[in-house]
Amino acid sequence: MFRVFSFFGVVFLSVFFCRSEVKAPAQVDESAISDEIQESKTRKPYLVPAAMVSTFREKYQARFGMQPTLTLQKDDVSVFLLNAGEHKDAVFNGIKINEARSYPPFIYFDPTYAARLERGYTALEDLQTGYKDPMLNEALLAGVVKAYPRFTKLHIIGTTALGRNLLALELSDFKAREKKIALLFSGAMHGNELTATEHCYHIISEILKNTGNYAEILSHHSLWIIPIANPDGNHFFWHVSSLMGRKNASIGPGQTHASPMRGVDLNRNFPFRWNSGHKKASSEDPNSVYYRGPSPGSEKETQAIMQLAERERFLFAISFHAVSGKILIPYTIENTRNPSPDYAGAFAREIAPQVRHHNPRRGFRAVKNIYPVDGTDQDYLYFKYGTIAYIVESSYRNSEYRYVPYFLEGYQPLWSGMLNDYGANYKFALRVKNARGEPVRAAVKFSDVTFFEGEKRTTNPGDGSFFRLTKNGDPVEVTISAAGYKPYRAEIAPHGVGYPPLTEISLEAN
Repeated sequence: MFRVFSFFGVVFLSVFFCRSEVKAPAQVDESAISDEIQESKTRKPYLVPAAMVSTFREKYQARFGMQPTLTLQKDDVSVFLLNAGEHKDAVFNGIKINEARSYPPFIYFDPTYAARLERGYTALEDLQTGYKDPMLNEALLAGVVKAYPRFTKLHIIGTTALGRNLLALELSDFKAREKKIALLFSGAMHGNELTATEHCYHIISEILKNTGNYAEILSHHSLWIIPIANPDGNHFFWHVSSLMGRKNASIGPGQTHASPMRGVDLNRNFPFRWNSGHKKASSEDPNSVYYRGPSPGSEKETQAIMQLAERERFLFAISFHAVSGKILIPYTIENTRNPSPDYAGAFAREIAPQVRHHNPRRGFRAVKNIYPVDGTDQDYLYFKYGTIAYIVESSYRNSEYRYVPYFLEGYQPLWSGMLNDYGANYKFALRVKNARGEPVRAAVKFSDVTFFEGEKRTTNPGDGSFFRLTKNGDPVEVTISAAGYKPYRAEIAPHGVGYPPLTEISLEAN
């Protein structure tokens, strides 16, 4: 997430590539890297006519001792990245060099994109060689599924306003048949935050490189990973204008297909406290970067995630964003009270010190929010299903890609901690059925939990399952009720460490 001044002031400057080599991880000086990143933001794309490219290359080589960075050949011009002032160097007199238009697309800054798209997927290493647009995302995910059929499935969970597929990769050991506990990791709900997608690919890559180390996790969990939750916005950012991309492709009142500010901020569109009344949390103006949409849950991408959550009932969820270096504890919306006890808050505060943040100008910590928001996916999942859901703000936004692996490595304790939390803690794991063995959608109430926002917890109607994590091993009274059945009340002790079978509860018909 990004404030208005940052969106307009930094979105253009935060895409760049510089020349010096990064030191080995053990030798990395975070402050030095930070300074280098800030300084290298002066690199900008310039257009050189095709007839002058050869001469330009020769003069550049003679002047600087290296070849210029070519990013794109487009129509009758080539796009080169130049440092501040290079286009004015006297050696280039007579060569027409024009700065790219305001807010050029990200493809103007990426010299590796064309080759990576042509190559597609050949090995896991391809997952972490550069930023992805929707076409690369689709090619890479398809390649992963073909290479690892035991552990991966590719799902189309919905389509966008422009007809693009919204893709989710499911990671699990599909030979293991027991009930899986589902977790969700998503990125690029704001399509211009490319680093967010890379966190998703890092999870995929690390697990598939080390399936033996994650064998127990894969046997008991189903990881749903949506690397690009806003494909249309991501496409616009890559291929149309870096002014676009935060929002999706919907056309609002008074807008056309050519409107640069078209679209809805998907992370203001979810139907919990949508249009909460806080003037700065979201906007009714279709041209605002925080436009919440015409109604709660109005967008196809929002609806797809809601439908997936209804089916899977995620225990944990992370929506990756950039660039503040924070884990946002639900509820992020002002004037909302968390349940008591607050497992989500406790987990975030425990895990935050383990994250190695890579921007010395910003410290990583657990907070409620960075600025006022409403209608977020995180709060919706927390309210609707009790999902321990977070927005995680990563390090630098769209920095030169060679720095990205260091950012990702530092955040691994966060998602790894989530994968291990269920097995390491107390939990209630129930399955509610009727006398015929059919799953029942039932309300579940615990005597040790107090809600303040009207939350209701229910079983998964697909299989009757229900999961809840707790820090307390003492038995509590559980009440289970459903229409047409007698209420069930019992004192139940939570399961301890490990993955015990679900406690079976049979409801008696009225």
